[in-house]
Order: sequence, then structure tokens, then C-alpha cells
Amino acid sequence: MQGDVSKPEDVAKLFDATKEAFGRVDVAVNSAGVMLLSPIAQAKLDEFDRTIAINLHGAFLMMAKAAEALSNGGRFIAVSSSVIAKNFPGYGAYIASKAGVEGEGVRPYTMVLVEEVADGGWGRVDETLTLAKMGLPPKGK
Repeated sequence: MQGDVSKPEDVAKLFDATKEAFGRVDVAVNSAGVMLLSPIAQAKLDEFDRTIAINLHGAFLMMAKAAEALSNGGRFIAVSSSVIAKNFPGYGAYIASKAGVEGEGVRPYTMVLVEEVADGGWGRVDETLTLAKMGLPPKGK
């Protein structure tokens, strides 16, 4: 099944089709992304908007639907990029979109979602281990 993660109706169809085919949703993976490269000075607003819509807005929509649809013990996997640690020319929109998902590691969207669903049957996520794998200090240090 194909869908555009920047469209709420497409995200809903992805989860609905999975439930219909398998009876439940055990795992959701958000790995959708675009990398439309251009210098910031060129101000290609349409490319910036598309990048944010898919990489940031789409990640939010996927997480929101996953929080609603995942079965007990289910898992959400957010795939992002190590590029936010770089300052490559032409990557402005891409880095901005991924930083919104990752921020300081994976905290803004992903770790908020972990906190929101931790007692809802997904189980606890070891944030310290997750952050250590990314080379980041544990929360509060």
C-alpha cells in the first residue's frame, strides 16, 4: 500500500489496511522522508514546505495514529538522520525538518510520545540506552 504521510487520510488508510489484513497493528515504522536540496538564499518555499510536510508533519501524523492504533506491547520506530549534526550547504530545510523530530537526540516528538504511551500497554522504553546508542548523555545530565 502506498500513501503520503503528510496527508492524515493516507496515514489513516495505512493503519486501517494493516488492521484489516492482520487484525491488529504490532509495529509502526516511520521512515518516510524527502531531501530536496537548495541553498537557503534561493528561498524555494515550495520545496521547504514539502520537506517539512513529509519529514516533520508526516512524522507527527504517524506517531499520533500509532499512539491510537498500536496493540498492547506494540512498538513505534522513528527513522531519522545523522545529518542534523552537520552544516552541509543546501541541506537547510532537510536539517530543520529532521531536527524537529530529533531535536536533542530523539526527544521532541519521539520521547514525548514514549512518555504519553508508556503506561498504555507499550511498555517502558529505556531512554538511557536509546540516547547512549546515539552518543548523547542521559536525560537530566
